[in-house]
Parts: sequence; C-alpha cells; structure tokens
Amino acid sequence: ITVIGPITYRRAQILIRGHVEALAILFQPLGLHALFGVPISPLADEGTEGHGVLGPAVSALNQRLGNTASFQQRAQLLDSFFLNRLTRIQPVDSVGQTLQRLIAPGRPVTVFNAARQAGISARHLERMSLQYAGMSPRTMTRIVRFQSALRLKVEGNRSWTEIAHMTDYHDQMHMIRDFRAFASATPVRAFEQIAPDHLSRLVL
Repeated sequence: ITVIGPITYRRAQILIRGHVEALAILFQPLGLHALFGVPISPLADEGTEGHGVLGPAVSALNQRLGNTASFQQRAQLLDSFFLNRLTRIQPVDSVGQTLQRLIAPGRPVTVFNAARQAGISARHLERMSLQYAGMSPRTMTRIVRFQSALRLKVEGNRSWTEIAHMTDYHDQMHMIRDFRAFASATPVRAFEQIAPDHLSRLVL
C-alpha cells in the first residue's frame, strides 16, 4: 500500500498498457488527518510506503486485500476498515471547520476573513492547514476554484471567458495560469486530456 499525499501540481502523466489491477481510495482534503491523526505536510506531493505512515493495521489490511479474489470483497473489506476508523475519530475542531468552510462550494471566502471569523490569526490557520491538509489555505482555495472551472465546463456550454468570470478569476489569463500550474496545459487542452469519467466525478 502506498500513501500519496495531496498533489498541488501535475507531476507526471501515467500511460498504462495491458491488464493492471489497482484500487485507489481518494480522501477529502482533511480526511486522512482526521482518520489517522498523522501530519500531512511531509506527504505533500510525495508517495511513501503505507506501513511507515499508517501503522501495522494497514499492513494487515494489505495482506487481506491480496488474499481476496473479487473487487466486491475488497470493497467490503475497505468499507469495514474505514467505518471502524470512523468510530474512533474526534469531532472536527474549530480550525478544521474553518478550513472546510474555506473550500466549500459557493462564494469564495478569503483566508483572512476565514481566520478572523474563527478568532485566530491567518498565520496560525496556515500552520494548521499544513498539518491537516498538507497545503496552505491559499493553495486549497486555488485548487477548489480550478475544479469549479472544470465542473462548470462539464455542466454547460459556457465559454472559458464566462467561466473565468463565474469563478472569480481576475481575468482569463489568471485562470490560464492556474490551469498551467495544476494541469500543465491551457484550459482547452486540459479539458481534452481529462478522461470523461473523471469529469463526471467532478460534477458529482
């Protein structure tokens, strides 16, 4: 089992040929920290062996998955494992709630205003954001806006100029800079490269 931290830019494009079986679990931005209590910043843009990060329970899970024949049985094993972890997590604290509000869909909130509403400094919010999510609040809001732009393109026949305006980019060039950072391509090219099932997941 490999744990891959939050990816803040496009590092590689993987082309797979032949028959390959893989199973991936995608966490919400604060999910891995909430479930396992590990600091996320050392994992940002990195992949590492799962046992060293998440402990022996994950190694045992890996062995059970390897001895399971069907995908459905593997999914059931994973459901059981994560539901068991959920029973032991602590309620989301005020910093976690602030970060969730910051990246929630809808009208964007500035990092300064989010910190002020929580009664903490922007600097403290940034430190805790690195621990909880592995990236700064500003990077998280940029990724959310980038995903919102893709989602709007999937949902309707809008121009990229309209989408830039709807997602509160300063202008279309500002949006293009984010697409180059996160997708290594212009909006048009990035949209062409992303698989349709990935785009449908963004809509959901």
